[in-house]
Amino acid sequence: MIEAGATKGLENPWSTHADANVFWQEWWEGKELAKGQTPSEMFLWYLVMLHHDKLGEMLQDQSLIKHLKLAFRGTTEEALDIYCAQLRYTEIEGGVEIFPIYGGGLIEEFYLFADWMGLFLGAKLTSANVQKYKQMALLIGALTRLNITSDKISDATWNVISRFLKSARAVGEEFLRDIGGYPEQKGRWGGEKGQFGQCKAVQLLVERLHQKYA
Repeated sequence: MIEAGATKGLENPWSTHADANVFWQEWWEGKELAKGQTPSEMFLWYLVMLHHDKLGEMLQDQSLIKHLKLAFRGTTEEALDIYCAQLRYTEIEGGVEIFPIYGGGLIEEFYLFADWMGLFLGAKLTSANVQKYKQMALLIGALTRLNITSDKISDATWNVISRFLKSARAVGEEFLRDIGGYPEQKGRWGGEKGQFGQCKAVQLLVERLHQKYA
């Protein structure tokens, strides 16, 4: 895919983040989970976290996705497909950029993702389990949405983030009890217990950690 992109004038986005790329490749290397598109899916989860409010608006009004010719019956998988389809549609057809595309902000979002991955895997969470790739992507998306820079994260916050990646349910019980804990979305997008609610809960968790331990 990288070679195909090069023929169209697209650079390997990791080329500007060589150290982070090494940590990224070592993290996935030799893992059964890395087969297929899972590493790319992690970046997709980050993007969905960044734009879950806009995606949620699209999915609430079926007329906003009619041009994509995709059905939405409430599953998270369908929501991810619609996000990707909207990116492709904008790239090909133009029009209003609902989500940033290449040349319109997407590469900058990737650079922020790569910066955080370099910090997570290279310094702060070196023993993080690759099975927790989704939760890590949501955390990075929340930090980016809130414009929290790495120098503003205390050791106490890093400690809770590490615990969250080991047991989201336990940390949710500790910091999100008033909203019913950390939602387990079970393949559904909508509602406070769905993926949309999970995205909101991760952002709330990061906000509370930042306020408590800043």
